[in-house]
Amino acid sequence: MFSTIQPLTKSLVKRIIPIAEWLLLAVGVAIALAPIYSVSWYQTGDGPFHLYSATVLNDILFHAGESFGRFYDLHITPVPNTSVLVFQSLMLELFNPNTVLMLTILIISGGLILGYIYFIKSINPDHKGISVLILPMVISFFTIIGFFSFLASLGLMLITLGYFNKRVNDLGKKQIIVLAALITLNWFTHFTGALFSLGYIALYIVLINREKKLPFIKIFLLLCIPFVVLSLAFGRDASKSTTIVFESFTNLLQVLQNSSPLICYHTDELHYLRYFQYLLLLLFPISIFYFYKKRGRSTLFAPLIFSLLLIVAFFIVPNNYLNLKSINFRILYCALLFLCAFIELYSRVIF
Repeated sequence: MFSTIQPLTKSLVKRIIPIAEWLLLAVGVAIALAPIYSVSWYQTGDGPFHLYSATVLNDILFHAGESFGRFYDLHITPVPNTSVLVFQSLMLELFNPNTVLMLTILIISGGLILGYIYFIKSINPDHKGISVLILPMVISFFTIIGFFSFLASLGLMLITLGYFNKRVNDLGKKQIIVLAALITLNWFTHFTGALFSLGYIALYIVLINREKKLPFIKIFLLLCIPFVVLSLAFGRDASKSTTIVFESFTNLLQVLQNSSPLICYHTDELHYLRYFQYLLLLLFPISIFYFYKKRGRSTLFAPLIFSLLLIVAFFIVPNNYLNLKSINFRILYCALLFLCAFIELYSRVIF
């Protein structure tokens, strides 16, 4: 009888865990978003500037520049951080600025979560449920500071990489065009997401090239063409006002130890963030064990290796370059994102 009950219990647990994870994720996201939607106007660092730019663009595109046409002209030049601006200008035709800000945060948060899920499923289709490791990153320092384009680009980056993982064994002309279009759209959303998409694909090619003789290098070069052309066109003007600033190693080490990009409102959050760090330290060796137990391919280590490469970059790249600020914070956030993805993929030892 015991031998009959045991399989039934294990089967029941397997069914309950995904439901519990989805429920916990929904509750966690609701709690994270509660401070934003509990006030009539949610103040962010760059949020008002984005809304002002979107209002100007909305006036020029849809109202013949009645309010701002005397002060601004519309120039069609390749500039990153454009996609969210255009999207907000379209929403301003339907909603007031405060509602547009609230919707922007909601859509970007949802895009990051769904992109994360899609990325996880593309690597491990058998993965049941969804990890709550993404929760500390839903509302982070970048949401409060108003770096909406950066966050939107990460959701798009995860979708791009998920699509690549799903089609990696069947990369025809259609798939290459779709990938190039996604990377190009991401370039116009934010430079970081497009760059990291190409970086991850390059790492994947290095890992898989020993196993399969596929024209990956040719495919990668084709994907790089729109990115390189757009970057050169933009960098030619941006480089004229470039400021290169390197942060001290001591300060960067403190940022790493505190997971500073995840702190939203006050350093008091460090007390709770420590539990997240302990959880990562606990799950990491479990994940490694699970990986070797299943004898997975070397390419399944790509999220971990890419995370480690980003941590190295975190210490050596300048903090300000081509008018981009807080570069190190962005890199560390992405490193934590890929580390959480790796841990989630291989932390299911018991079930």
